[in-house]
Amino acid sequence: MPGVLADLLVIVQATEPDKLKPLFKEVARFLGLSVEEDSDALDLLKSRAEVAFTSKPVEVAGGLVRGEFGCMVLEREFVLEGARIFVGRRVAGFELDTVFVVETKIDDVSGEVIANAVDRIMERAIDVEVVSVLGKKGRPSLLLRALSKPEKVEEVASSVMRETGSTGVRVYSVLRLKSPREVVRVKVKVKGNDKREHDVRVKVSGVNVKPEFEDVKKLAEKEGISLLEAYRIVYLHLREIAARRRKFESR
Repeated sequence: MPGVLADLLVIVQATEPDKLKPLFKEVARFLGLSVEEDSDALDLLKSRAEVAFTSKPVEVAGGLVRGEFGCMVLEREFVLEGARIFVGRRVAGFELDTVFVVETKIDDVSGEVIANAVDRIMERAIDVEVVSVLGKKGRPSLLLRALSKPEKVEEVASSVMRETGSTGVRVYSVLRLKSPREVVRVKVKVKGNDKREHDVRVKVSGVNVKPEFEDVKKLAEKEGISLLEAYRIVYLHLREIAARRRKFESR
């Protein structure tokens, strides 16, 4: 399964690692290693974990550490005289990127305005969600949260304020882990109407296979069937394709 925690990883961010012997001993003790006074703690660390050195910037956010070494889940950070050592476990099997969250609390607009705001903000954002929360003095409120690409964050923030009437928004960056994915196109026929094919996009990742909603909806409208029936037909078609592939590969 993709996205599992792999081996123990120790990242040393320093320009002069030779001066870090006391810190190496601290890290070794944290990992439960027996460190003698005259022993080489760095060698001990290398016997237990993968040790990588870097002088380049390291990004730390949401319990994750990212840099030229990849990505790790942080367990402990050690600091000494401008040097930093990160101890954690490497994350394997994920694609990683940085996105921004733009959010604001709303308690004075109608449901119609919120619905329209979501549609308009989605023209620029990756995703938008609205969550019920309790505001000041126990007042029911809504928290509108939009996910934005870095280069679009100002546009998304402006759209949120313009469409909701909010005078300000909170903006912060987060690391996003994604299962590797691709979009494939399949031709789907409905039984009883074999002359007409429907082009359906399908998202395929390491953990899921999901037809594109808009394509399934279009199939349902053209064939005059329910959305549930259209999904059933598409998934049945995907299972048949997978079965034929397995049969071919077993030859």
